[in-house]
Parts: sequence; structure tokens; C-alpha cells
Amino acid sequence: MYDVIIVGAGAAGLTAAIYTCRKKLKTLIVSIDVGGQTNLTSHIENYPGTGAMHGIELMRRFQDEAIGFGAELIMGKVNKVDKIKNSFRVSLANGESYDCKALILAYGKVPKSLGIEGEEKFMGRGVST
Repeated sequence: MYDVIIVGAGAAGLTAAIYTCRKKLKTLIVSIDVGGQTNLTSHIENYPGTGAMHGIELMRRFQDEAIGFGAELIMGKVNKVDKIKNSFRVSLANGESYDCKALILAYGKVPKSLGIEGEEKFMGRGVST
């Protein structure tokens, strides 16, 4: 039984994990990826205290900090959440399930593609959503 399960490991989910772990809550992060849309950004220079860096590097730092504070990370797709009395059961596509007292949904969104030539190649390098 986890105190908190966070669905999503983008900036919001990883930040939530840092704060829940700092409060000594047993925390599990479940996500299909780490970093979310920030991974698509080739150059971040407006995040205070870090200097310019690639989005993947910034999200790696978020992940390292969350894990360092004690969060557990499982890669997988959540396909169902059930409310069971005073808790939640989070079921993954691989058949595994985990129970928690509190649930944070931070799974972000998937940007819509326009389907134009060069869009995929230049995503995060001039093309953004």
C-alpha cells in the first residue's frame, strides 16, 4: 500500500513526487515515459538556476531528485483506476496493480500533429505545440 501514486512522470508528476517524498509519504510514480513533452524541447534557458540545457537533461535532474528523496518509478501504462472504500487501485496494462491512499493524476497531454512535411523532424527545433 502506497501513501500516494502519481500517474505521469513529466515535470508536474516528478515535482509532486519530490514534495510527497519530502513529507515522508511512500510514493510510486507510474508512467509510460519520463519527461513528457519537455523531452521534445531542445533548448531550455528560462528555468532559473540551471543555465541552458536540453529538456531531456532537465527532466533527468527532476527524476534523479524524486528518486533521491525516495520515490519509486515503474514504467507502464495505467489503463484503469478503481475507488475501493478509502483507497484506490491502479491497474496497469501488463496486469499488475497497486493500491494507494491518495492518487495524483499528472499525465499531461499528447499534442496534436498537423501532419505537415518536416513537422516530426523539427519538433522541439523550431516547431512546438
